[in-house]
Amino acid sequence: MKLYYSNFFIKSLLLLILLLIINLPISNLISFCLFLFAIPVIYFSSISKKNNYLYIFLLILIYFFIEIIVPSTKIHEGHNLIIISENSKDFYKKNLPNEVYIFFENQYLFYKNKSKCDSEKHRCWKKFKPTEKKNNSNPTNNIYSKSSDWSISNIKYSRIVNNIDFNNIKSAKIGEINNLSYNFFWLEKFDVVRENIPFFVMYEIPRSLVKSSMCWKGNIFWENIYNDYDHKFNKKLSCQIISENDIGKKIYGLGLGKGADDEILNYLYGDSFIIKNDNFDNFLSKNELNINLIKSNKLIFYEIFKLFVKIIFIFIIFIFCLKFNIKIYLLSIIHLLSFLFLLNFVNNDLILGFDIFTGGNDGLVYSSYGNIMFTQLLNFNFYEFFRGVESVFYFPSSLRYFWVINKLFFGETFYGFIFIAYIYIIVLFFIFNYLFGNKWAIFLCLLVYFSRALEGYSLSLFNFLEHINAGDAEPLAIFFFMTALLIFINFNKNNYINKYYLNFLFGFFIFLSISLRPNYFPTGFLLLFIFLIYNYFESRNIKSLFLICLGFSFIFLIPLHNFIYGNSYIFFSSGHHHNTHAPISIYVNALNDLINFNIYNSNNIDRILHQIMRWIKPDQIHYIITFVIIIFSLLMKNNLLIKIICLLALSQHAVLLVFEPEGRYAYLAWILTIIVFINFIISSTKFITTYQKRLNK
Repeated sequence: MKLYYSNFFIKSLLLLILLLIINLPISNLISFCLFLFAIPVIYFSSISKKNNYLYIFLLILIYFFIEIIVPSTKIHEGHNLIIISENSKDFYKKNLPNEVYIFFENQYLFYKNKSKCDSEKHRCWKKFKPTEKKNNSNPTNNIYSKSSDWSISNIKYSRIVNNIDFNNIKSAKIGEINNLSYNFFWLEKFDVVRENIPFFVMYEIPRSLVKSSMCWKGNIFWENIYNDYDHKFNKKLSCQIISENDIGKKIYGLGLGKGADDEILNYLYGDSFIIKNDNFDNFLSKNELNINLIKSNKLIFYEIFKLFVKIIFIFIIFIFCLKFNIKIYLLSIIHLLSFLFLLNFVNNDLILGFDIFTGGNDGLVYSSYGNIMFTQLLNFNFYEFFRGVESVFYFPSSLRYFWVINKLFFGETFYGFIFIAYIYIIVLFFIFNYLFGNKWAIFLCLLVYFSRALEGYSLSLFNFLEHINAGDAEPLAIFFFMTALLIFINFNKNNYINKYYLNFLFGFFIFLSISLRPNYFPTGFLLLFIFLIYNYFESRNIKSLFLICLGFSFIFLIPLHNFIYGNSYIFFSSGHHHNTHAPISIYVNALNDLINFNIYNSNNIDRILHQIMRWIKPDQIHYIITFVIIIFSLLMKNNLLIKIICLLALSQHAVLLVFEPEGRYAYLAWILTIIVFINFIISSTKFITTYQKRLNK
């Protein structure tokens, strides 16, 4: 299957049409599945030679005409988290209906009487104050929190939805939870933890919902004709038909139940955090909230009809613009279904595209920064948007900007991040295909896709998705580096030297990878330097060299940002020292100790040995073996491409001798290592087979 680079512009236009038909933001599973299916079809099909542009234009006009005349369900939703303490109770009492506030206040007595966390520490829920201004989190002084599910229609409260179906704070996709204002961590039983934060969801009933049914389990407060609120509690899921009298009235759903499975809660907060049927478990179970809107037959018909029209119009436009290839369509369907199965297996919350980031971790930091920046972008405050919350980057720079892009296209969900995993496996397939051939590429991708066999070397989609779910920068950084490597390999094998935009993308992807993970700089710069040399000697094309450097030159925006906003001469980030465990100075001092025979009492040598033990892990000998094979493959007769990957792997291993050498920080080094090792195994197998054939002759 070949990617037709020459039609890049036309296919990008097709992608734009696809997004217009699906509707932005893509924040529900059906729309996301249509998007995932369509991407491979667009970029792996060849362009039709027929001139059908007039028909396509007419089709688009017809589609939008149908969109306008067929009504859509629009429900104004307001939501927020509820933290009732001495600092916050007046705020909620003033802004919530009296009946709703009293209910929350009474339920909070359970936490107030039992919680032991220190109210002076920000990691404790008792410290929370809605009116407190924080520069690293969105304001909390509005009773309805802001949602990233934007709309071209006027949003009255938090967002506009067309469906209601959730059973906890996570499936309700209340993005407010992923702000640093709620960075509660290291808590104990009976504390308000992030996963169980009480919340409310409010719906203003539109006329279109008359004859539909609101179904719920738990506590809701339904506004009556006297503008008071009736408390309605259902022990089991039960329904009430929406009548004419309910138009314009509000329904508050109140949740104080679990936002995660017992297993996850016990993993995060201790084995005895959730014990079945104790008073804490019963309190959470009693206060679970499950709301489901069952629409009237008319609304169901409208929705099915509009979905059918979407699918048909997308398919017709593809037929007009692209040459039909049944293999591409089948592979797209297989890839989509396999990916959905994998998402559900890794974490079924990923299917809905939303999860709660763990308190005290990087994912919450970047998500909170992204929320602030998205609000600034919507308000056209470009100066603050480009500042990226920090005047001098303490955390690596780019992930916060990626979250803004994610919110533009995918709203409150993580679907943009999940999409990276979807195409990452395609990138790996082409790398394996160019290096080892089609059969080995299929086998290795199946291994990466459906098993944890190579997880120790970070070459597992399970592992990749788990870090996406945690909001870490590594999946994106690795994706962009491996995509740059694919461009290099593709040039090397198929001589696409004159494709100038690929030269630019190569440099730009290297920049993105380094900006996400600055410890990739030596490896990224080495690959860039090799590509420049290769380009020069193969094509002698100065324009190609210029475009590569132009793409990479965005790296200077990082120090420029630090200088303009913070008057500081820091190249990447000021927080690098936290991960620098054995700086170069330690090695210099250790060498001096060796020269002076100060071996046994040298703290410098001890630190280096500790760093090496964490890096290579002598108790797991396979790491030593694969590392030795890198050296062997570099020195022995091998194709140039494998030698280059050996150099890249060694450069990243050298970084691990200085910076954090374990976990996600070491992933790129071991991914490159296992690729070299796989090449060694395949080459050895071929050599043995050839040798045996010669003996048989």
